[in-house]
Amino acid sequence: MNFTNQWEYLSIGHIETFAKHNVSFGYMVLDVGAGANPYAKLFKGCVYHTADMVGNHTYNCDIAKMPIKDSSYDVALCTAVLEHVIDPDAVIVEIYRVLKDGGKLLITVPQCIGEHSPYNYFNFVRGGIEHLLNKNGFIVNETKPLGGIFELIGCIVGKMPWYIYRQCLGEPYISLRAHWRLTIKAILLAPFFIVLLPICRYLVSLLCKLLDKLDKRKAWTIGYCCVATK
Repeated sequence: MNFTNQWEYLSIGHIETFAKHNVSFGYMVLDVGAGANPYAKLFKGCVYHTADMVGNHTYNCDIAKMPIKDSSYDVALCTAVLEHVIDPDAVIVEIYRVLKDGGKLLITVPQCIGEHSPYNYFNFVRGGIEHLLNKNGFIVNETKPLGGIFELIGCIVGKMPWYIYRQCLGEPYISLRAHWRLTIKAILLAPFFIVLLPICRYLVSLLCKLLDKLDKRKAWTIGYCCVATK
């Protein structure tokens, strides 16, 4: 399981709970940096709008300058987005502006995720994301870690074989497109990685998931899910 899938897997339960307890029929919901709209199905019965620069969205725009009137939405989501923007402050300010008084924001941010995009600028610790929200007017209701240290280790080990083997195929450091080539090195190491991949991705990841119950502090985590109120 790669970081993106693991991130969505650990986030979905928190987002489902958030939708159940904070969203009512007919609410105006804005997904900021929505990407492929993976959570739209959780907000049935709502007016669900999306904003992003790429794709088919209600607002195709810079999410730090959205063409939306003040106090338009009851709820906002911003999941796995802030690490990809140069100015997270500006995005938080803009979300605050478009939310109604008393409106809720659910936001997810990474703590320990490697570079996974050419546009990847930040990781966050608990104090950092809470400070960012508080200084821009939000009241933080709760911040929950997305797994503990074993879940993080399992995620890293699960990703490791394919991450390394792609480099044997000549993949650039970080690129929008992979330019692979079948090198002698890649051919010789292929059997090793074919055996290693399922062990790391499934066996080790499952063991780490079970062991994660031992970590009560969860100070080392893949990321955080934070709920705040305007």
